[in-house]
Amino acid sequence: MAKKGEQSWKEWDEEWQKHKESVFFDKFIEGVNGKAKKIKFSKGASAKYTLVLHTKWIYAGWTGFVTQPAKLSSEMIFVETENPSKVLTKVQGDKIEGIGSKGSYRMEYGRISAAYEKTGKELGKAIKNALK
Repeated sequence: MAKKGEQSWKEWDEEWQKHKESVFFDKFIEGVNGKAKKIKFSKGASAKYTLVLHTKWIYAGWTGFVTQPAKLSSEMIFVETENPSKVLTKVQGDKIEGIGSKGSYRMEYGRISAAYEKTGKELGKAIKNALK
């Protein structure tokens, strides 16, 4: 890895924190809403049920002459909003590759964002199929 100055690392860290705090989950929501047409997800909405997303494992992938996509393993838990200890169902996402996204793959947080989006798409497909 090329040596970078303090300013470059500071900029990278700021971007990483922004992705951790909001972008990853926003991409997940974008992915699930793109597939689950009858149900819409959003942050902070008052609803009867809440989706809790637990990240279990992340592989950041890499880029160079070719790109290795990021991979994400997660657990998605649907709970009652008023009683979060009441679990309705759990869905596992296992090493889902962040492919098919319009995002930037140059930096690891872009590749990881794509994995969150793809995980959302997979959940959205499962919901859509369950509602048929």
